[in-house]
Amino acid sequence: MKNYQQTILCLLLAAVLVLALAACGGKQEPAVPDGGVTVAGDSIDIDNLALRPDGEAGLLYENDGLKLLIPLEYDERLITETPENDERGVLFTVSEKASVEAAKAQSENYDGAGRLFSIGRIDEAALREMLCYDRSGAEIFARGGDGSYYVFYHPTDVRYFREDNEAMARDQEQWTELTGWAWDSVRSTFLAENDGLTAVEYADNLATELLARAAYQPDAVYTVSTLEFGPLEPAGVDPAPYVERLICNAVFESIDPDSIPGGEYVVLSYPEEDFRVDFLLTKEANYVRVVQPEFETLYKVTYPDETIHVGDVMEEWYHALAEQNQRG
Repeated sequence: MKNYQQTILCLLLAAVLVLALAACGGKQEPAVPDGGVTVAGDSIDIDNLALRPDGEAGLLYENDGLKLLIPLEYDERLITETPENDERGVLFTVSEKASVEAAKAQSENYDGAGRLFSIGRIDEAALREMLCYDRSGAEIFARGGDGSYYVFYHPTDVRYFREDNEAMARDQEQWTELTGWAWDSVRSTFLAENDGLTAVEYADNLATELLARAAYQPDAVYTVSTLEFGPLEPAGVDPAPYVERLICNAVFESIDPDSIPGGEYVVLSYPEEDFRVDFLLTKEANYVRVVQPEFETLYKVTYPDETIHVGDVMEEWYHALAEQNQRG
């Protein structure tokens, strides 16, 4: 089947090259000749068959104006669903066909078997709620020009099924190949295929959750403090701009808790929950420490924008609170 599909694609591409050259006239501008052929730069789509400048051949699946490119070599091994009006905003769900068939043969309850990933779209309100809690299995990876966000959902357990242990061992390499493609390539390809999307990430850990709660949960009980004025409660200052700078596109690397240097901190504290987050006031590196009862976690944080320093941002927030408290 794979060779047959590739042969069909090659024949179609050979036929369309003349159309492409005539349509483009040597320019890199989109054109849509007759016969369901789309030429944009070096990319060519023939109905749902696609050839990209890097030579990747694939099949395009569409849902609500969004496109998902499945490599031609994998498509026959997958089940790609495009649900309509999904309550979670899921646009695409991709599963390994052999696992679905094996699980279905063994049990009526086979939902989720072979699941590799889903891609969903959420609004800003849903994003803010999501950021406040553990997001295992949900990676935010893109933002749309309309304020929407895109989530890469993936199982947190193995969904690989076969009829017996011998078949499991036999096909393990195939499963590993598909999971590797799903994790390493799908998000970047999705961004490339859909205009108007911007890559964005939000780390998932207790520090980012506690920051998000301060910004997005109206009933959150917390204080921000330094030695300068002591603990200050939120009062008339929107924390969201500060929190967004601290958690958007931030990479949190867990490091040895004993390696943090000495110095002063800005502290975000949740006294009723016995949690606090310390932000070291230094420009040498970004250190964030989460302190729980009998347990500490230290992170070194990096940003694409190297001018961002966690201590500076927290001090700005703290001084805004102090100014507001003095006015009050």
